[in-house]
Amino acid sequence: MENLPENPIYLKAMENEIRDIKIIDPACGSGHFLVAVTNFLVRIHYSLLTKMGETPNLYEITREIISNNIYGVDINEIAVEISKLRLWLSVIAEIKDNNVNVSNISTLPNIDFNIITGNTLIGQLNDPLGITLDYEITENKEIMNKISTLEKSEELYNKLEKGKNKIEEVYEGYHMILNEYKLSSGAQAKDLHNFLMFLRSKIYDIANLRFKSYYLSQLPKTRKSNKNSKFELILNKPLHWNFDFYDILSKGGFDAVVGNPPYIEDNNYSEEDLKIINLEINNSKNKKIGTPSLKIYHSNKSGNTYAYFIERSLNILRYGGRLGFIVPISLVSTDRMKYIRDIIHQNSSEVTYYNFDDRTGKLFYEGDHGKNTILILEKGEARNQINTSSCVRWQSEKRSELFDKLNTFKIDLNDTDILFFRNIIPKISNEIEYKILRKLKEKSHGHFIKDYIDTDKCTKIYCYDTCRYYIHAHTEENYKLIGDSKYYIPICVKSDYHKLIVAILNSSLFYWWFRVWSDERHVLIDHIINFPIDLGVFINKLKEINVLLESLMSSYIEKAIIRKNRRKGGYEIEIKEIHPSPSQDILDKIDNLIMDVLGFNDSEKSFILNYERSFRLSDEK
Repeated sequence: MENLPENPIYLKAMENEIRDIKIIDPACGSGHFLVAVTNFLVRIHYSLLTKMGETPNLYEITREIISNNIYGVDINEIAVEISKLRLWLSVIAEIKDNNVNVSNISTLPNIDFNIITGNTLIGQLNDPLGITLDYEITENKEIMNKISTLEKSEELYNKLEKGKNKIEEVYEGYHMILNEYKLSSGAQAKDLHNFLMFLRSKIYDIANLRFKSYYLSQLPKTRKSNKNSKFELILNKPLHWNFDFYDILSKGGFDAVVGNPPYIEDNNYSEEDLKIINLEINNSKNKKIGTPSLKIYHSNKSGNTYAYFIERSLNILRYGGRLGFIVPISLVSTDRMKYIRDIIHQNSSEVTYYNFDDRTGKLFYEGDHGKNTILILEKGEARNQINTSSCVRWQSEKRSELFDKLNTFKIDLNDTDILFFRNIIPKISNEIEYKILRKLKEKSHGHFIKDYIDTDKCTKIYCYDTCRYYIHAHTEENYKLIGDSKYYIPICVKSDYHKLIVAILNSSLFYWWFRVWSDERHVLIDHIINFPIDLGVFINKLKEINVLLESLMSSYIEKAIIRKNRRKGGYEIEIKEIHPSPSQDILDKIDNLIMDVLGFNDSEKSFILNYERSFRLSDEK
């Protein structure tokens, strides 16, 4: 906040902008993100007012921000109640911390319609439902009796009357009363709350019916003709965005969407919800977000709810708005997430992927280890460029320095010199890594390890399939000395090159390659066979490689840790657990030989030899 402008006009404009900003967490859970965003906005607002020479009231600032700027949705009713409670407690904290005279304070903000229960992914949002009211709402005596008790009864009546022909008028009337409710207190607040709940339930009854009917009409005829087919969407708590957030969406959408959406695989997700997610709407070929399209969710093949949350959030985000999500690292490192990545790139003017490992430090203090990506984007015209980071590791005690030291690298999505491994985003953060990727492709002359696979006349080699700080591979002779293990990938390669390939798989260069393209845990056969390399250029170095590899294999066995492994049949086998760290001097010689042949310069060599060295050499687990 130190760089705020001096000009009072600019300061006032910034303050007004803060007052108008609308931020939502579409999977708010217990409200952690909403409270954090509230605290951030409070600090900005406080700094602006102080700079303008005013004396800010932190209690009033917090109350106003929670009431006007913060929104949330969650399918879990208890989570919604906890979120509201945490927001209210943040207001109460300002009373206590700043010794506010309780006799001079307003009531807690009315946020019952800011933080609501609903299924973020299922419900009306820019869908061509054509919802109309089944009856004249103004002829419903129960509704009219309730309206007659309100101060703005005539104005509301007029809007509902017009709503017979235009549903937006009904929505406007509802939100007109909602805005009154936010400013009210005492008995008036209670009356308005009851009326809003009543009118919302009536509108939802109609919207749910129309919503269900519309999607039933879109299902294939074979499914419609099945009398036993059930489509009970009401049980899935659909959220009709066009109604509940009409005042925001009608003005373009939310300014920001933040959160940590749920990570649920399709096979663990509601069958009925998946019918909607996979449903075809019409024959339009336009795949832009927010326009008629072949599917409600273009990302449906991604197979995980966090992809659908990203897509829906782009729909509710205004042009120029920002999205910030913490999601699994699979967003950038797996093929199937190509569908949601394409949507992100096609509808964003700026995209950054910050990637994080989970050892030794991790983003979340609680819960299981999880490797994450923080996605930050600005909605707008696609520029075919993204920013990405390497998969960052840090010591837990240096957590406070983490975000200050993040480095990213800009990648052109049309740059095939580095985007040549499937449809995945490389996790790199500097020019050296970029040049190494280009060099690997250039020096490979179009060849990959898969070109040296031979299923007939071959020699088997074995690569350990789980990676943390290193990858180790073995010749068949060495593998037999280690002991049988299901965690090794067998590969049949041409006999003339089998030792060279084993040497490459043990190198720091290959470990870096794996880190750039993988989920940071599982070594897949694709990571191995798609490593770009022309083994023919090593023809004069094969003897030297063979000598180094024999030394490495012997060192692995000599310095292995003996473990007992009980098998299903009740018997035990002895496993030699391999730790490459004690053999690092041999590994460095292998790396230097490989990089010399490939023409690496000194800075590129130094980068690979020292890549995460402090982490890799200190770990013996």
